[in-house]
Amino acid sequence: MNNEKNGVSMVKNDSPFTLRLNYIPRVLLDGLDSQKSSDLQDYLYFRLSYQNKGRDMLSTLDQSAYSVILNRLSFKMNDYVKFLIEGKEKEADDFQFTPLFGATSSTDVIVAISRSKIGKSESIQLELSDIGLGVPTYHFDFKLSDLEQLEKLTSKLKITE
Repeated sequence: MNNEKNGVSMVKNDSPFTLRLNYIPRVLLDGLDSQKSSDLQDYLYFRLSYQNKGRDMLSTLDQSAYSVILNRLSFKMNDYVKFLIEGKEKEADDFQFTPLFGATSSTDVIVAISRSKIGKSESIQLELSDIGLGVPTYHFDFKLSDLEQLEKLTSKLKITE
């Protein structure tokens, strides 16, 4: 899934920062609770990951930048993330940020967009503005056929305890 050639993961580098956007197939969100499936199928989910020199970005910031970035990741991501669908700007429907304080190798935000906003479009683009790291605005382009192919390939996976 992390191979960019598959069309479900994209990486942007602006030293020392690396930003990765991965599509998350529903089966990985369902886990053991099959009742969630009907709710999950109405949305597309992406994981936006930030790293600084291969480490969790948030844990590498100085104290003054830390509080600003933490606030933006927690409460203001709609100011920094937009979807472009057939040339029209659409807001994400939801964000989930859980700070793990250096326990992982990246700072991650889950981004959700409703399938109804996408309609019959064949592609979507996520536009990510700088949250205060000094990186440029990035565009991540996805073909819906690539995302659906991953859904098809993972649909038979079983998550067990």
